[in-house]
Amino acid sequence: MKDKFNREIDYLRISLTEACNLRCVYCMPEGDVCFKNDNGLTDDEIKYLIDIFGDIGLKKIRFTGGEPLLRKNIVELVSKAKEKEIGKIALTTNGVLLPKYLDGLINAGLNEINISLDSLKEDVFKKITRGGNLISVVESIKKAVNKGIKVKINAVIVKGINDNEFLDLCKLSVHHKLDIRFIELMPIGEGTKYTGVSGKDLEKILKKNFNIKEAKSDKDNGPAFYYRIEGAEGRVGFISALSNHFCESCNRIRITPDGVLKQCLHFKSGLDLKNILREDTTREEIKERIKETIYNKPKGHRFIEDRKTEDDRFMFQIGG
Repeated sequence: MKDKFNREIDYLRISLTEACNLRCVYCMPEGDVCFKNDNGLTDDEIKYLIDIFGDIGLKKIRFTGGEPLLRKNIVELVSKAKEKEIGKIALTTNGVLLPKYLDGLINAGLNEINISLDSLKEDVFKKITRGGNLISVVESIKKAVNKGIKVKINAVIVKGINDNEFLDLCKLSVHHKLDIRFIELMPIGEGTKYTGVSGKDLEKILKKNFNIKEAKSDKDNGPAFYYRIEGAEGRVGFISALSNHFCESCNRIRITPDGVLKQCLHFKSGLDLKNILREDTTREEIKERIKETIYNKPKGHRFIEDRKTEDDRFMFQIGG
């Protein structure tokens, strides 16, 4: 699947739900959140779409949310991706519910897990997540690493909240076989109320405090640029979508919780898959409309120029 800029688009992120069991400050508004869990794709519709995307060249699929482990039949969805021989099957989770599902997910075909962890201090973790249990997340990370599955930790550094923990988070890669990646805070929804730290500035701090060398990036052209601290088992990576955007090599598209195929986080444009699936559209017609949407993927985002996203929804409503 190629777009008009000759990029190979072979990575699909499916948000299974906008619901979450945490309330991270840069993701969700304070107070009660009303999740719309009755307007998304059914399990059968998601399986059907996995089948279609597999036919047109999908090489990697990631299940996200909200918190994807709140989706009742997530193990079945992973099994479908495995059955379709999707090469990489990944999950992004906050880790709270992971111990309950980990064995079943691995047996179903999951081979990569990203776990969100923005702080190693209980009080700060609770502040960021509005009540999350740090111990349960750390135990989930340990269990996943011990199972031998590929584990990546995602951290967002926010000025005045956890920016003094950057070096401690980097040290996770020294004694554990995992990658810690620092993702720039995106100006989406609640994220516009906080100030992130650029990947370039974090790289300078890393180089000043550790002996490091560049490390090989992932073969699937992921956006992270990696370093390895001397003697470390894992890597430290930076995903700098704002300060050093990777639009020219972007290979991803995403399906939102309400069933829209979204070409780029910045823009509102997309294809309403839920509607066309429920209009008795033929498989070939759906396939062609997906191809057309991919072909017209925008050249790049405009977060720097516009200072905000064109899509005014919260991040949990779009999908991680």
